[in-house]
Amino acid sequence: GLSGTLPTLLGQMTALSHFNVAVNSLGGTIPTEIGRWSAILEVFIHSNSFVGKLPSEIGAWTSIRRFFSRYTGISGTLPSEIGAWASIIEFGVSNSALSGTLPTEIGAWTSIINFYVQRNALSGTLPTEIGAWTSIVDFRAFNNALSGKLPTEIGKWTQLGHLHVYNNALGSTLPTEIGEWASINDVRVHNSGLSGVLPTEIGACKSITHFYVYNNALSGTL
Repeated sequence: GLSGTLPTLLGQMTALSHFNVAVNSLGGTIPTEIGRWSAILEVFIHSNSFVGKLPSEIGAWTSIRRFFSRYTGISGTLPSEIGAWASIIEFGVSNSALSGTLPTEIGAWTSIINFYVQRNALSGTLPTEIGAWTSIVDFRAFNNALSGKLPTEIGKWTQLGHLHVYNNALGSTLPTEIGEWASINDVRVHNSGLSGVLPTEIGACKSITHFYVYNNALSGTL
């Protein structure tokens, strides 16, 4: 497979629409020059050994639809500039070394369908702005250090099928607004510090097939 680093000369490929170097032995940092890919639609760099942060320059990829860099050494916080990715539908930076909080700017991703940031070191609360993700189907942020309650705004996720936020420190209880999730079939919030009682509104989730809330501090009756 490929080895070495991504050359800065890649930035000269300004007409590039698809870039895939996944499952190789590439390393080093992501060159800032790739921010010049103004026509880019899909980037797959997962399963490599990259290090360092994602450069803020990639915020210029305003046409990007799919981005995957899972199973890499990408670290630090996600750049707020990616909030400009108005067309993004799939985003995956799982199994890496992300830290800090999710930027509020990603609330502008109103076309997002699949969002995967599990198995990182993300912290803080989920931004309320993601309530605008009315097309979201699959949301996975498990195995992080997220804290605070789930925002009530996610009740607007009426297309949601999968919510995996287990192994965090969310606290509080599930918001009553989840009763609006008509398409939900898989909720996993076990081992997340939940407390209080389960909202009766979950009874409206008629399509649910998997519901995991074990190893929390919930009380009351079902």
